[in-house]
Amino acid sequence: MLFIWKYTTFQQGSSAGSGAVDAGDHLVKQAGNFDAYILGRAKIGTAMRRSGLFASANIPFMLQNVGGHITRTMTTHMQAAFKTASFHFQCDAESWKSDVVKERQEPTNGFVSVPEKPGLGLTLDRDDLQQLKDLKLPPQPKWIIKKRFERGQV
Repeated sequence: MLFIWKYTTFQQGSSAGSGAVDAGDHLVKQAGNFDAYILGRAKIGTAMRRSGLFASANIPFMLQNVGGHITRTMTTHMQAAFKTASFHFQCDAESWKSDVVKERQEPTNGFVSVPEKPGLGLTLDRDDLQQLKDLKLPPQPKWIIKKRFERGQV
């Protein structure tokens, strides 16, 4: 499979990411040359606009937004609402030790269900939020990484 990967919002002339292309006509013209489009770290409005572009060209895509259960649930809602968001998405919520919501979307055979409760379908755990708010982090001394290569470059 060949994927087109784009991390940034689609600004004309930007080319961040591996094999990135500009949006608009160029993307639609390239539609037959790849199997799916990976849209990473896109703001909600950008994801909504791109979903319309992908749907108009019948391009499958996925959203890649790494985060906790709030992020996973929002991505699940968007993937369900966007016509061609049929490609799998990735989120690392299950690797988090704790989160600030009471519910967890637990994958079953690699799938998660879209919550049917109001809003995102999650309840914030106010006690956990307060605990994080009250958390005092230890002071971090300033640091810099310095690397010397074989030929002496720093």
